[in-house]
Amino acid sequence: MNVDKDLFMYDLVAVTIVRDQAQYLKEWLDYHLLAGVSHFLIYNNDSSDNLQEVLKPYAEKNLVTVSPAPQTHRQLEAYNDAVRNFKYFCRLMTFIDIDEFIFPKDGKSIAQVTDEILDAADADGLAINFHTFGSNNLEKADYNVGVLERFTRRAVDDWAPLENDIPSGNAAVKVIVDPRRIKCFTNPHVPKFLDGCKCVNENGVEVTATFSVPVTANKIVINYYMTKSRAEYAEKVHRRETAKFAKRNELVGFDVNDRNEVVDEEILTYRENLCTEQIPKGDALKYFAGKNRINGGRMLKALVGNLTPEFKKSNLKVYFQNEKNRTNYFNDMIQLYKNSPPTFFEGDFEIFLICVNVSLYLKKGYLDQLTGALFEEASLNALCQTFLTNISIVDLRLLIDELPRLVTLPYKAVDALFVGTHGAFTKFLQEFRVNGEMEKFEELTYLTRMLQTLAAYRSVLNERNSK
Repeated sequence: MNVDKDLFMYDLVAVTIVRDQAQYLKEWLDYHLLAGVSHFLIYNNDSSDNLQEVLKPYAEKNLVTVSPAPQTHRQLEAYNDAVRNFKYFCRLMTFIDIDEFIFPKDGKSIAQVTDEILDAADADGLAINFHTFGSNNLEKADYNVGVLERFTRRAVDDWAPLENDIPSGNAAVKVIVDPRRIKCFTNPHVPKFLDGCKCVNENGVEVTATFSVPVTANKIVINYYMTKSRAEYAEKVHRRETAKFAKRNELVGFDVNDRNEVVDEEILTYRENLCTEQIPKGDALKYFAGKNRINGGRMLKALVGNLTPEFKKSNLKVYFQNEKNRTNYFNDMIQLYKNSPPTFFEGDFEIFLICVNVSLYLKKGYLDQLTGALFEEASLNALCQTFLTNISIVDLRLLIDELPRLVTLPYKAVDALFVGTHGAFTKFLQEFRVNGEMEKFEELTYLTRMLQTLAAYRSVLNERNSK
């Protein structure tokens, strides 16, 4: 993924929805912090246990963001909400449950393994197979011992029974993705991606369904603690199901999924090694809070570096010592854009759109209003220049999602964005029509009408502001 990591608040964000699972949450959070998760988006689905109490120390250290997700069937809504509202503030996003632990092999972090696979396959998402763990023949729960220690036996690697002709078991997958490439979630396993984007397994093979066969778990896997003890499985079923079906599913589901053929304690060794390498004596949460804190200075330097690649970061302080220097810097930047060939901007559409969002964020709390506004305008001008290059339909979809938010900004560059977007839409409409790609044609026709409505609204705003 050719995007500057320093532009983002967080590198890897984990998204989950929970209901009355507080007793498992601390272990899950602590493990994934060790494995490289920077922040957690937790959607609370009407929990009646001590969830808030468990989360309080993590929230105080800004390691979690908690949002309400009341009523039933809210998982997909929660996932889509996370993508919609957080996609420009983290580089990678994963969507997993509290009984799923992402286990990268060879001692690496989750993001390291993901980057290696996605870069090699030129892909936008990684689908990870399961290792389904059983009960270890335990009947009762013992919450004094962690899930990873209690359950160390699992199904064989290739366990993939058919359910309605669809492979299940270890064939099931969950994903780590570039959230900007997601169209939406229609199932909790693999989202629908924007046209031209793809999801692959660890071997670089494209995955388009909720499963991936043959099962492969040599580089990274999700340890899935589905059943736990018999008592815990019964509690899980009653939490999810109506009373009418709970007893039946409790009996049938446990017997089918209680797999204990293989002893597997690798994740314990991985966690122990990470603890030894990472955690200094003292408060582990304090360590992770410092490691994963939002660093406005880092983001600002990355913003400057991406908007003006030849700019020397050592000169940053000089430029921003007073208003005149700042204005000169941005005048120089605009002149650079005007004099640069189109190749200067080739392939950087997503980066410049991220820069726009970073500028908006920094303006709210890190930069003064003038500097923040200057960066906003500079980012928008850079974005406009990419219309002189061969931008993709993915780029346009990213922009059209942002235009309703950008339409009110008081910069001429926003008007140029509307002009450039309309021109690009016309080009792609003609291309889709000639190629007979009518589904894409009709979708883009709809988006064109939305674009026209936004442009009309923009004209009204400009007219009002000119009076």
